[in-house]
Amino acid sequence: MINWARLSPSSPSPAVLDRASISHYAGDAILEKSGNPMFSLDDLARTVAERVTSTGEKSYTRSLLDKGPRGAARKFGEEAIEFVIAAAGEDDEALRAEAADVLYHFLVVLEARGVKLADVLGELERRTSRTGHEEKASRRK
Repeated sequence: MINWARLSPSSPSPAVLDRASISHYAGDAILEKSGNPMFSLDDLARTVAERVTSTGEKSYTRSLLDKGPRGAARKFGEEAIEFVIAAAGEDDEALRAEAADVLYHFLVVLEARGVKLADVLGELERRTSRTGHEEKASRRK
C-alpha cells in the first residue's frame, strides 16, 4: 500500500503516478522528526495480526479476538459511538483519541473475520474509479 503522505515533495502528484512508478517513489518516504517513517494503518494491522499468537492475559487484542467476530464488532460499535460524540464536540484531542480507537477496533474486527486491510483498500480503490454518486447508484441493484 502506498501512504501518499510519505512521498517526498519532489515526487509527482499521486494523480500522475502509475503502478510502475509507485515502487520508485515509495522509497522517498518523508521521515518524522524522530527520524522514523510515519506510522501507518499497515503497521497497526501487522501489530494486530502478530497479537493473534499471544494470550488473552498478555494481550488486549487477543482478549478481543477471543470474543469472536460478534464481540469484536460490539466493541467497535461502542468506539464508533464515542467517536461520533467526540466529533460533535469541540475537543480535538478527544476526537484524535477516539479516531485512533475506531481505527484500532476496525482492524481487530477485520482480523476476527479473516479479512485483510489490503482487500478493504482494494475495494476503496475500485470505488474511486468513478464518482461517489455513480458508485452508490451501482449498489442499488
